[in-house]
Amino acid sequence: MITYEVLERVAHANGDERTQAFAELAAVAGNPIAYQLVVDTLASTSDDQITFWCLDALIKQFHSLLPADAPRLFPLLLSKLLNQSPPISDRATWALSVTGPATVPALREAIEQAPSSDHRTAYMFALGKNKHVHTQATLVLSLFTYLLEDTEASVRYWAMVALMDMSPLRPWFDTRLDAHDFEPLYPSVLRVAEEFMHNGQDDFAGRYHDLITHYWTQSK
Repeated sequence: MITYEVLERVAHANGDERTQAFAELAAVAGNPIAYQLVVDTLASTSDDQITFWCLDALIKQFHSLLPADAPRLFPLLLSKLLNQSPPISDRATWALSVTGPATVPALREAIEQAPSSDHRTAYMFALGKNKHVHTQATLVLSLFTYLLEDTEASVRYWAMVALMDMSPLRPWFDTRLDAHDFEPLYPSVLRVAEEFMHNGQDDFAGRYHDLITHYWTQSK
C-alpha cells in the first residue's frame, strides 16, 4: 500500500527512486484505500508538485472511482482550478471531465455563483473543456451566450474563447453536439471578437473573427 512518502518521492525524487515510486503507485491502481490517501493528500498539501501528481494519479490510476465520488470531489477540484500553475489547473480541468457528467451542472452553478471574475473565468474554462458538455448542451450554450454580454471584459473574453473552442469551426469539434446550435451565436461572438481585436490583448480574437467570417462566406 502506498503512503504519503511514496507521493513525495513521485513528486521530488530522481532516477531509480522516482521510478520505483511510480511503480508503487501504478500497482495500487483502482484500490479504494490508496485512492483515499491520494484524495486526502490533495486536500491537505500546499506543495504544488505533490498537488500535480495527486491530480495525475486520480486521472490515471483511480479514474474508475471518480464518478461515484463526484459530489465530494467537486469542491476540491474546483479549488485547484484557481491555482496559478497552469499544469495544475489543466490537470484539475481534466480530472473534472473524468469525474463524469455530474460536473456539468455543478460547473454551471459555480459560474453563476462565482464570487469574482477570476473565479468565474477559471470555471468557464473548465466547463468549456469538459467532455460531458453534450449532456446539457442547450443550457451550457445559453450560459456562455449570456456571459458574452457580461460587464467584466475578462468574462466576455473567456465566454468567447469557450464558445469558439466548442464550436464546429474547430477541428476537434465534439460531434455529440449539434453544429446548428452554434449558428445563432456567431453574431454575438463576432461582436466580442471585434472588441478584443482592437485592444492588443492577443491574436485569438482575430482568429475567431476570421473563422466566423470565412464560414459565413463559404456558406453563401
